[in-house]
Amino acid sequence: MNAVVIGGSRGVGFAITRQLVKSHEKICIVSREIHNLEKALLSIGESKSRLFIYQGDVSKKNFGHQLFKYLQDQNFGVTNTLICNAGGPPQKLFLNTTESEWDSVIETSLLGQIRVFREFIPQMVETNFGRIVFVSSTVAKEPSPAMVLSATARSGLSAFVKATSSEFAKFNVTMNVICLGGVLTERLDSLIEKSASAQKIDAFSVRQKMIDSIPIGRFAKPEEIANLVTFLVSPEASYITGTSILIDGGLSKAYF
Repeated sequence: MNAVVIGGSRGVGFAITRQLVKSHEKICIVSREIHNLEKALLSIGESKSRLFIYQGDVSKKNFGHQLFKYLQDQNFGVTNTLICNAGGPPQKLFLNTTESEWDSVIETSLLGQIRVFREFIPQMVETNFGRIVFVSSTVAKEPSPAMVLSATARSGLSAFVKATSSEFAKFNVTMNVICLGGVLTERLDSLIEKSASAQKIDAFSVRQKMIDSIPIGRFAKPEEIANLVTFLVSPEASYITGTSILIDGGLSKAYF
């Protein structure tokens, strides 16, 4: 099997990449930054998978087509597994958001990933097999005022997956969303720092308050997210499709 991992060079995306090299013949890691891609290759080192890298920005309208063409030119073969892990937008209250920020989040977190899906789904239909996972956030189910940008785009993505999964289920293609809570990544550190600055308190206090609100009592490790993704793209998960799965240590109160 072959996999494409959008946003696969850092954080949760990189943890997913490291897991998939154990089970996939070829993997293409995609990122906006070439130095992150090169660092990811060095970190993975020897692998039984053949690794490809592609630098590009998912928010660009021609990104999906160019990525698909690049893989064709490289004789990558059929992409069986597609992981869409576009970066998240900044924390902002609605009145502080700008038109350009709304354009950016919709193009990156929603439309950009849909365009990638549109490029790769015909292959999966033709070969009668595919596994697609979109990495999202719990704000898709429990929106918060400071995350209005993210909540709007990500809830739209969940609706898209629910709507289209039924269309492609008969082709043995599964599509799911995983909604993350706090995960130990650089992005989490950045969000905590910005929250602390806005509240004019120290970052340690913000971090501890967040941890205290999680029933399991800690943030997730990126590898724990990767474990879920590895299961969802495996044959054992063939009956799971069209759903948004919370992986947040019990933090969310949503039951649907």
